[in-house]
Amino acid sequence: MPLHITYIQGGMKEFSETGVYPRRLTVHDVDVNKTWRRKITEKNCKGDFKMGNIILYSYHIEIEDDIVTIFDSKGKRVKDFTMDHIMCD
Repeated sequence: MPLHITYIQGGMKEFSETGVYPRRLTVHDVDVNKTWRRKITEKNCKGDFKMGNIILYSYHIEIEDDIVTIFDSKGKRVKDFTMDHIMCD
C-alpha cells in the first residue's frame, strides 16, 4: 500500500489558546518516500500534495463529517491506502 494517511483531531492546548479545535492531515507515500503535513481549517480543507512542481495527489476533507478523500494526479480517487484517525485531548 503506497499511501499511509493519518488524520488527527484534538489538542486542548491549541483549543484553549485559539478557540479552534485543531485538525491535522499527514500523508506518507512509500513509493516516493515523501511525507506531507497540513493543518486543516475550513479555508484549508482541500489542496494539493506536490513533489517539486508536480502534483502527485489532491485532498478534500469534509470537516463536518471528518471524511478524508485523496485523489491521484489524474483526478481518480485513491483506494489503496491505510488510514489512522486519531482523537487527542
